[in-house]
Amino acid sequence: MRGLMSFGEGGGCGEALPRTCGVKGVAAAPIYPLPGRPGRVSPGPMTDPAAAEPSAEQTAALVQRVRKMMIIAGLTTALGMSAILIVIGYRIWRGDASTTSPTDLTEMLPKGARIVSTSIAGDRVVVTIEAAGTLEIRTFDARTLKATGRLKFANQP
Repeated sequence: MRGLMSFGEGGGCGEALPRTCGVKGVAAAPIYPLPGRPGRVSPGPMTDPAAAEPSAEQTAALVQRVRKMMIIAGLTTALGMSAILIVIGYRIWRGDASTTSPTDLTEMLPKGARIVSTSIAGDRVVVTIEAAGTLEIRTFDARTLKATGRLKFANQP
């Protein structure tokens, strides 16, 4: 704490780095000794009056760099927002079967056949049928209930 003492607590300015100089109980900015000038102090590196002002070319280059970063940030934001809007529009406007009316369908089974199992596989309904000692698998579209495929199994003679 010796380096953060104020006038009221003893010592003078410039004895420690960084050090506050001011009235006791009042917060002050840290001060730094000036290099090559013992006994003289500066209020800090950012407010040093001896610091050189940037030239007009340096200022113009800095402004150009900031402008370029702002353009990149704006384009990135616009690209992200347009991607989000495209996804939302696609999901709203695509033909979704959930908005269509329900479908009633009667599928005829062969005489003496029975359904062994049913299951869902992705967007398909799979029905396994046993008829005359052979197995048959029929697949249907889950949304429209239209037949999409038929697979028959038979024993070799």
